[in-house]
Amino acid sequence: MSTEVNNNELRLRVAIVDDHTLFRKGITEILQQLNIDVVGESPNGEDYMLKAATISPEVVLMDIHMPGKDGIDTTRWLAKNHPQQKVIALTMTDEDLTIIRMIRAGAKGYLLKDVSPEELNLAITEVARNNNYYGSGLPPETINIAENGDINISSTGTEKLTARELEFLEHCCSDMSYKEIAEKMNVMIKTI
Repeated sequence: MSTEVNNNELRLRVAIVDDHTLFRKGITEILQQLNIDVVGESPNGEDYMLKAATISPEVVLMDIHMPGKDGIDTTRWLAKNHPQQKVIALTMTDEDLTIIRMIRAGAKGYLLKDVSPEELNLAITEVARNNNYYGSGLPPETINIAENGDINISSTGTEKLTARELEFLEHCCSDMSYKEIAEKMNVMIKTI
C-alpha cells in the first residue's frame, strides 16, 4: 500500500482521525515534512468508517474523545473490519483506564499529543512494521495490564496483596473513574 518515491524509498500512508481541524492540519504538515503521505482526514469515527475501505492507510492516528463515534469504538471496529490498518492513539488522555481500553480495542500504539515529531515518526514506522509502540511517558504496568489482561505484581512473586489492594485493582480494571472508586471504597480520591 505504500506509495513509491523517486529514490525507490517507500512512503507510508497515514490517516488522521481527530475532531480538531487545526490539529489535523498541523499534523498533516509535520507528516509531509517526514515524507509520510496523509491519505485522509476525518473529524470523528463515523466519518472515518465511511472512508476506511477506500483510502486504506497502513497507520491511523486516532484521537480518543470525539463527538459521535469515539476513538475506542472506532479502533475496535477497525480491528474487526480492517485489521491491516494499524491504529496509534494520539491523544491528550493519559488516564490508565483509557490507555487500557484503547489498547484492548486494538490500538498498536499510544502517544500523547505533546510528542516530538521524531518520536511520532518512530511510532508510525514501528507500528507499520507490525510492532507496538507506546510513548515513553506511559506506565509499563498499565501497558502490561492492557496487553496481557493480568497484573505482574513482581518479578519474584514473593509479594502478597491484601484483600483491599485486590479490591482496588479490580475497580481499576473496570470502567469506573478514580472518583467513583474512591466513593465505592470509602476513601479520599487522593488516597486512590
